[in-house]
Amino acid sequence: MRLGAKLAFASVSLFSLSVPALAQDAPPPPTNPGEVGTNDAEIIVSARRREESQQDVPLVVNAVTGQTIEKLNLRNFQDITSVVPGLSLVPNANGIGSASSMRGVNHDVNVSGENGTIQYYLGDAPVPSNFILQAMYDVGQIEVLRGPQGTLRGRATPSGSITVAPRLADLSQPGGYVSGTYAS
Repeated sequence: MRLGAKLAFASVSLFSLSVPALAQDAPPPPTNPGEVGTNDAEIIVSARRREESQQDVPLVVNAVTGQTIEKLNLRNFQDITSVVPGLSLVPNANGIGSASSMRGVNHDVNVSGENGTIQYYLGDAPVPSNFILQAMYDVGQIEVLRGPQGTLRGRATPSGSITVAPRLADLSQPGGYVSGTYAS
């Protein structure tokens, strides 16, 4: 009995001496928009002819934003092949069009003419491949849609379409930008 009383007294005294655990305070959310990671930003696409989140679109859409173009220093339109998997764009030596491939279907403008397997759009206007493969200027976003786009765009393109959305001007205030590169 004495051993049981001593053991009970020791356990009660140890229990009363325990310090309550305190939770650590959470860090405050970032106040600077530059601190937020690029994965947190929502990408808005117009794959179904209306603006919606890329997560809500039931199509396979690879969107390359203007920020990504600047961050990765993509200067030619063919450089998006490093960002978009399964896309191949190779300009022809004669300067007319390109040999392109998407979803494993090849298209060479010199062999099959402009009725290709990939349709290029500047905004909502269809343009030939030699027009779109020039240097990129004022590009807001590039959307690569895989799969047939005949019901949405009206052209039978079995591989898909590439839409280049121009950078929109801010009409509320005057502004502009200058871009340059140099090499040694």
